[in-house]
Amino acid sequence: MVRRLLPVLCAPLVVLLAGCGESAPPASPFSVDAPILSAADLVGDSLGYLAVLAAEDRRAPTQADLTTLLDALASEASGTARAAARALGRLERPELAAPLIEVVRDPTAAPSTRAEAANAVAQSVRAADADTRRASITALLDRVSQESPPEVFAALVRSVGRIPPADETQATEVARALSSWARDSNHGAMGRLGLARAALGHRRATQRGYAGYDPTPLLPLLEALSADPDPVVRSVATAARRSVGRPPSDAEGQRLLEDPAPAVRREAMLWAGARSADAVTAWQLDGLRAGVADPAAEVRIAAIQGWIARARGTEGCEPLIAAATNRAGRSDPGDAAALAAINGLTPACAEAEGAADALRSIVDELPSTPAAWHRPAAALVALTALDPAAASEALPAFVEHDSPFARTAAATAAGRLEDDELLRRLTSDPDANVRQTALLAWGERAPTDVVLAQLERPEPQLLQAASALLEPRSDPAIAPALLDALDRSSTPVQATLRDARVALLETVGEVGAREFQPRVEPYLTDPDPVVAALAASIVTRWSGVDTPAAPAGLPSLALPSFGELAALEDSVAVVTMASGDTFVIATLPFEAPTNAVRFMRMVRAGDFHGLTWHRVVPNFVVQGGSPYANEYAGHGDYTRDEIGLVGHFAGTLGVSTRGRDTADGQVFINLVDNLRLDHDYTVFGYVVDGLEAVRRIRAGDVIERIEVRGR
Repeated sequence: MVRRLLPVLCAPLVVLLAGCGESAPPASPFSVDAPILSAADLVGDSLGYLAVLAAEDRRAPTQADLTTLLDALASEASGTARAAARALGRLERPELAAPLIEVVRDPTAAPSTRAEAANAVAQSVRAADADTRRASITALLDRVSQESPPEVFAALVRSVGRIPPADETQATEVARALSSWARDSNHGAMGRLGLARAALGHRRATQRGYAGYDPTPLLPLLEALSADPDPVVRSVATAARRSVGRPPSDAEGQRLLEDPAPAVRREAMLWAGARSADAVTAWQLDGLRAGVADPAAEVRIAAIQGWIARARGTEGCEPLIAAATNRAGRSDPGDAAALAAINGLTPACAEAEGAADALRSIVDELPSTPAAWHRPAAALVALTALDPAAASEALPAFVEHDSPFARTAAATAAGRLEDDELLRRLTSDPDANVRQTALLAWGERAPTDVVLAQLERPEPQLLQAASALLEPRSDPAIAPALLDALDRSSTPVQATLRDARVALLETVGEVGAREFQPRVEPYLTDPDPVVAALAASIVTRWSGVDTPAAPAGLPSLALPSFGELAALEDSVAVVTMASGDTFVIATLPFEAPTNAVRFMRMVRAGDFHGLTWHRVVPNFVVQGGSPYANEYAGHGDYTRDEIGLVGHFAGTLGVSTRGRDTADGQVFINLVDNLRLDHDYTVFGYVVDGLEAVRRIRAGDVIERIEVRGR
């Protein structure tokens, strides 16, 4: 597998290794923090690996499952041992750090296994008590100074960096250790990237826990790494450098603004646009002015967002107006820069009339370009604040639009204009997302009969919105209607309807009384333990008798065979958009087996055909694959989180969740490096060709088909 991937990985990416070719070590697609696990690593022990996978998927509820994982951790098959280490970390149980630390200390263990064990230690203790975190950091610090394999060093420093220190004293110890390790040049780009990511993780951990902590010991390390020859190292180091809070020198700032890598210049824009209580500096203004004219869209987007945050109030909105109307005629994939600028045209602009003129002109584009509704719809919503009369006059064209996404914008605008007549109309729209937006825009003013009518629909987002609006109301029809909707949405039980069912049941608990207890009692044995526990708490409160839940347990998706996983290494998924754009996805079947297999099974079944990318956030992600084109609706059952060492670099695919182990078949693609998602969201694949096509995606764009092909 590694040899097949090398031509793909080396050609489009900046090589983070000392060379790339047949002799290059295995690498994950978008980093070199650790090699990716492949079928070749598991030759001769496929049964051992499958036993690990089964125990991990169950989340090891029994001692027998734990024994399976701990025995596999000592396996002579390094691939199985590595999978076991990763599985133990994914359980996130602090008591399992001890056997993992022993693997880290074992010089006879394979470097890839020790790297995975180091990462698993951090995953195990991330939320542990201070004493456990202190001991784990100390144990890992002790190993770093003795490590030479680059993948072990990189994993160790990342783990040391991201575990929340026990106190500020230990935080300072970690920062000084990271800086001291920078003097060791034996670890190459892999080690330097590990150090940059360690510093970034350390700043996030300390920013959350220690408001008074002084991170200046990190500065020498970050100043060196932000000038690293490798652009990925520079980008990550610059992200960490700006989190320290010390402004760059003039020379440093100029170097960042002139960096040849767009990712580094984007980080410079984020730094220039960072919110703070201090007055905006000349460097920030000069940087943002340069950024809004940058040739790279990702840099312009960050500069526009920074201008809104730091310069709009003092320097005006002319750069935003220019970007919103794209006067420079720059390439703007997906209109992302223009949309970011439109959102910044508010009454805060000194040139309010000029901003309103720009918005009116964009709104007027709707009839002539009916398919390109995105900029006009954003402009309509912004115009409600700058020229309500013009927005009101334009609104009917959006209400009548063929695209439900455009009608959703109309619902938002109607809510801001308090146009109750249009809101009532939109709460009867054929599309549930339009209804939900109108309902929430109407808010407390929405008549109870309108809200209750939404409970007749099956879409989870409507059930959740209606439940929230009904909770403070008193009407004898509410509780029965909620229970009827709950019964319908529970036949059959689908894991991915949990949020809607919980919302309905919570509101029943608030507005109902003991007379409804017989309707709630069947949910004491609901397959979903969250629903069953909520039913038990409601019955206990109503009856005054402690009533336990007895959930039947949610079903699990069928686990893949070893052959099915191995076959994915030779396959790709080709995505064809209705626009004609295409891009190609490869999965990581032995890094995230259940999620990779689920995705490819859905592809083969045609489950994505005709669905949309419903969420597009500039310089963040595109997300899609929902049967109802929203955040709340998934496909059937859940799959587990499969968190590992592969980072959320631009082009990687992750799974959408609403809490631990709630992957619902929706996927997202990272448009830029989003390393803050690491260790919380699964990476199961990556775009091997066509990332620019992904960046052209706009909200509502339709997936015509996805096909599986051989490499």
